Amino acid sequence: MIMKDRDMNKLKWLGLFISIILLGLIIWKIDLTAFGKALVGLDYPILITGVLVYLLGYLARTVRWYYLLSHAKKIRLGSLFGIMIIGFMANNILPARAGEFVRAYMLGIKESISKSLALATVVVERILDGLVFVLLLLIIWLFFPLPEWIKKIGILSTAIFGCAILFIVWLNSYKLHALELFRKGFFWLPKKLLYKIIHLLKYFIEGLQVLQSKGDFLRVCLLSLIIWGIELGMYYLTIRSFGINLPFYGVVLLMVMVNLAIMIPSAPAYIGVFQVAVLGVLCKCFGLEYNLSLAVSVVLHGIIVVPVTILGFIFMARENMSLEQMVKGQDAK
Repeated sequence: MIMKDRDMNKLKWLGLFISIILLGLIIWKIDLTAFGKALVGLDYPILITGVLVYLLGYLARTVRWYYLLSHAKKIRLGSLFGIMIIGFMANNILPARAGEFVRAYMLGIKESISKSLALATVVVERILDGLVFVLLLLIIWLFFPLPEWIKKIGILSTAIFGCAILFIVWLNSYKLHALELFRKGFFWLPKKLLYKIIHLLKYFIEGLQVLQSKGDFLRVCLLSLIIWGIELGMYYLTIRSFGINLPFYGVVLLMVMVNLAIMIPSAPAYIGVFQVAVLGVLCKCFGLEYNLSLAVSVVLHGIIVVPVTILGFIFMARENMSLEQMVKGQDAK
């Protein structure tokens, strides 16, 4: 394994520690009566519509993954959808976003393609998502006042995702040069391990082939916008189900900040960081009452976690896959 077990354990414990601290701070201020009233007053037809809209987004994600993989192998959308759902379910029950590795592992086993290649397409997905977040945040910044802490997050996010896309483009454009640099840079490693790393890197680069076709790249970029447009619809409907009249740019800001926050190491299902992101936007930026904002965070979190987790277990049963096998996929790093 390239990533050592002790490093992964450190990351898991760090995530758990962060979540516990944040949950402690959140619970310290809660008023259970006000929190309960906010939940009782929900408009459930609107909320259920939001859940259905959110699940529709997974179909768009599956189509995007299909095109990212199409240069290596044409895979049935039905097969990809099941693997996608199981991967997102794994993110909800395993630490350190291990579902990304589970997706790559399952695809490699089921469709007989390189797990490194599959993982490369997942990495491209995440970078495309990050670029959408940065684009939306910059548009809001241009037209609406934002607090300094959000501006700083915007600058940091732009730097991170900008560097990531530049590295991926360089890796894809100068394959042989990149492989030679890695070979020379890690000359001190045992030959067997170095060979394995270079071998994995070759397959990883192969998974970036979509970047070589302008048409395919534009297609996956458009699909990324559609995916987050659908998710924005879910956020909007959930906010409306509470009777909150949040400006549209506020809903966009909420979605962006939540998705940037859940990249921080945390316990499974992003517990703690998710709630803090929602509270930060609704309370600090728009002055909503704390317990109402917390109720919004809990409902949003439930929509994102519960349906896909249930579906994930259903697809696992269909694939005759056990939790032990899923954990094995997590460890296949």
